[in-house]
Amino acid sequence: MMNRLRHVALQIMLSTLLLIIGTETVFSQVTLVRDGKARAVVVTAVKPSDVATYAVEELVSHVKKATGQQLPVAMETNIPTGYDTRVFVGVTDAARKQGIDADKLEIEHYVLRTVGNDLYIVGKELNPDQYHGSRPLYSEPWNPLATENVHTGTLLGVYEVLENFVGVRWLWPGDLGTYVPQRSTLAVPQIDTTVKPRLLYRDIGGWNLPQIWLTGSYIGRKVPRNYRVGGMSEEIVSKLVFPTAEAAFTYGRAMQVYHRRHRRVTQIEDARVLPATHLVAGVSDMWAKYGQEHPEWFAMRADGERGLKTLRAGAWTALCVSNPQLHRCLVDEAWDGGDELRLGEADAGDEGMCHCPQCLAWDGPQQQDFPEDLRLKYTPRAMGDRYARYWKAVYDLAVQRNPHVKISAYLYHNTLPAPLMDIELNKNITGEFVIYGSRDGWYPMSQQEDQWYRDQWLGWEKTGMSLVYGPNYLLNMYATPNVTTRQTGEFFRLAYQHGLVGTNFRSYTFSWAAHGPMAYMHYRLNWKPELEIEPIRQEYFSAFGPAAADVAQYFDYWENYAATRPTIRDISNDPRGALTRLKRIRGHYLAYPPQVYPPAEAILAKALEAAKKDPLPEFAQRVEFLQAGLKHSLLSTNLQEFLDFESPSSEIGSAPKDPDKLKQAKQAMRALIRFRQDPKNLFVSDYISNATVEKNQITNIESLFDGKRTSKATDPDDGKF
Repeated sequence: MMNRLRHVALQIMLSTLLLIIGTETVFSQVTLVRDGKARAVVVTAVKPSDVATYAVEELVSHVKKATGQQLPVAMETNIPTGYDTRVFVGVTDAARKQGIDADKLEIEHYVLRTVGNDLYIVGKELNPDQYHGSRPLYSEPWNPLATENVHTGTLLGVYEVLENFVGVRWLWPGDLGTYVPQRSTLAVPQIDTTVKPRLLYRDIGGWNLPQIWLTGSYIGRKVPRNYRVGGMSEEIVSKLVFPTAEAAFTYGRAMQVYHRRHRRVTQIEDARVLPATHLVAGVSDMWAKYGQEHPEWFAMRADGERGLKTLRAGAWTALCVSNPQLHRCLVDEAWDGGDELRLGEADAGDEGMCHCPQCLAWDGPQQQDFPEDLRLKYTPRAMGDRYARYWKAVYDLAVQRNPHVKISAYLYHNTLPAPLMDIELNKNITGEFVIYGSRDGWYPMSQQEDQWYRDQWLGWEKTGMSLVYGPNYLLNMYATPNVTTRQTGEFFRLAYQHGLVGTNFRSYTFSWAAHGPMAYMHYRLNWKPELEIEPIRQEYFSAFGPAAADVAQYFDYWENYAATRPTIRDISNDPRGALTRLKRIRGHYLAYPPQVYPPAEAILAKALEAAKKDPLPEFAQRVEFLQAGLKHSLLSTNLQEFLDFESPSSEIGSAPKDPDKLKQAKQAMRALIRFRQDPKNLFVSDYISNATVEKNQITNIESLFDGKRTSKATDPDDGKF
């Protein structure tokens, strides 16, 4: 195993060296730095866009980290002499003269071209005159840090140069997470290419408005923190998340920079990809709006009645999807006639599924080869055929009203099994594939189960529809080292090879020090889903210098443990309860007990000794960062030892009634707070996600603080970002 890792690492190192230094005859044309001296000037338009200005800052700062040399920056009307190379960044007159017309590029496309000794990095941008003095309806499309900004081709081009030719790796947010190999000579090979994104919608999840407002950082600038949006009291935030406003802003800004560097985009200006929502045609509660007048539009229960026996608010009352009058209502009345028609969630298990003769006939033949652990998830019936027909019927009506309409829906619960009949859809119908597993909720899976999900993806691809990958397994990411890079990564790659157009993960943000290569791999695949998994892992490990092999061994320990440990179901003797999921803190406590940590701690101790042999302190600091992540895992789960639970399978704990036990719980809480409030631990984990779960699953959590305030724990699924 270690020989194979060293072989892969050597291949990466050699290929990187060839890219970076190469032979003098090939690379001498475009030299940024040679022998420790700047040989290039960065050139912008007289009035560059905000994106181009930021792209220049990113290029110059990373080159300085790599070489120690600050490249000068000049406008194209005043280029200094004495430099071998000019790097033209953004839309310039010089680029136009070379035939590079940004107006002819699609959004997020960019050109990388060398001409003689010069390099051009050009993408579509918003000219300052196009947004000066006004704010459009969508969110700041000129701001380089806005994930809705799709006019970022120039910046994406700079990141391509930094990754491919400088060797930059963004491992986690913050300076320590930015790895830039040092060298005295830096060159770019001859190149002439136009690059477009592989995926048109790229959202790993875990970071949106609630978290942005809670940090007080909104696309790079300070704003007042809003605790109501974040869903946590000011006391919880000050204790468990950010002790000061400055710490919050520092983390929030770093997260926004990190997401931009990994090219996250959730565009709203141009809906090239249409992710699903839980609403049907924009209606929040179909039964409340139509149920009294048209009960025949809703699912028939097994007893012959329509609708749910026990009503609940929201969009979850299943429909009679074979009803043509329902189709007509959705298209003519519920839908606004725009380019987007979302058909929501088919949460149609148990009494929710429609038992009417027509819907049952639409189901077609039933799958017989379910892995045993999955059978309960997709019974009493698999309804992929039924819903594929429904989506097609609605689309065929909607396209008559608006030829540009796109439709989206969830491949979720009973609709996830692929149709067994030949049903022809089209690329304007998008299915969002929401994968579930049986073992502790998601990954790791058995080989049989993993193959079954692959078959379902391929089955939906066969229909001709567009596919978005929207799994929930990253909701398993609390603070423990729950790492499954190979199985999750290979499914991601399979999806890309077979029709994937975008990602829309539901997740908590990673614990950066605990999840390591798991987090890095997902961000890398989100931009370049064609990459192979082992080289991605080696990219991450290489940032630890002489400790790379030990760090690989460390994360392999956790990956092997995840695949072989007992399930929470077995530990808790709770075959169908909530603790069968790692989504619960108590599940993490059971799955990762203190006795499994010492072997990992020993590996990191060895890694630290190796890292300290290098004169560069960053390698040892990164190993210490991993050690801090391990400590945080123990501190976060240790609290569960002292809580009161109603039963062995209860997922929500409460402050203990016993005075001695309460004292121990408070001591454990103080230790956790001390750790999170230490400035050097700011980036160890996403404490916003951690505290959200803790607030939801520990009743009266404030009573464990040094104070008297209390609050009631909320539903365990509340507070998802």
